[in-house]
Amino acid sequence: MFYDPYALGLTVTSWSGKEARCLCPFHRDTSPSSSFNIGTGLFYCQACFTSSNAFKIASFLGTDVEIKESIGDVMKIEYDDLTYSSFSSCPLALGDPYLKWRNVSNELVQRYHIFRSELGIGVPIKSASQELVGVHIRTYEGSKYPRYLTLGKKTPLWPFENVLLAMQQQRPLFIVEGMFGVFNASQGGALAASPLGAASSVNAAKYISLVKGLITFDDDLPGYLGAARLMKMTGNRWPMVLPGFEADECDPNWFKEIEDDFVKTKTNRVSYRVLDPVELLNEEEGAQYK
Repeated sequence: MFYDPYALGLTVTSWSGKEARCLCPFHRDTSPSSSFNIGTGLFYCQACFTSSNAFKIASFLGTDVEIKESIGDVMKIEYDDLTYSSFSSCPLALGDPYLKWRNVSNELVQRYHIFRSELGIGVPIKSASQELVGVHIRTYEGSKYPRYLTLGKKTPLWPFENVLLAMQQQRPLFIVEGMFGVFNASQGGALAASPLGAASSVNAAKYISLVKGLITFDDDLPGYLGAARLMKMTGNRWPMVLPGFEADECDPNWFKEIEDDFVKTKTNRVSYRVLDPVELLNEEEGAQYK
């Protein structure tokens, strides 16, 4: 069951999993500053700090609450013409201008098998046995598809080999929202994995419980909610590090500095901005943060 933001009258500009980034209807919003979760129907604006839900929005805008059966129905996208296996023969994105702009080296392109397709830049998703089960694509601007598109299956965390390395080497594992956060951490010599979005599964939490997981989700509402759910599911007291900027855009050396600090102090706390699970409400009620 999914709440339709379009039927509510919200102007959606991009998607991250079940989170729709949209213009806030409660103030004159010219730059998307609010998030709407189509699974819970919860809404929050980071600019005017309005908390709401699907039914209150419908009452405010004079629209209707519509429930859809699938995410595809909500996003009004047909995926029938796309299969993940059709991307298996795409060339590696060596020297790609967009990747250069995102500071992704050719070494990382080869390490993570980053490919270039007509749809966008993507990575293969492989199971623990290295079987191809899906692809995750950052689509080009102007595409009819969401900014980030997953075809096939998601593994609990991507790439799974980094999870295994963290276990084998007993190193901290940064948990980031997306693939570019993984690339950036790797550039800095750290290990990172991602649920490929702010929404994580119970299986992802199980793996994170086996490693020293440093949750570095984005400094926004979907990031807070996603990290809160993860910490609630893992039961761990590992810190949630919020540097005040995106994990995929920060200085790559930052990751290694955090890792060294974490290992050196041998503590569950690091000297950076941290949110603790006890400061967060149950996910059904949303989240509070400092």
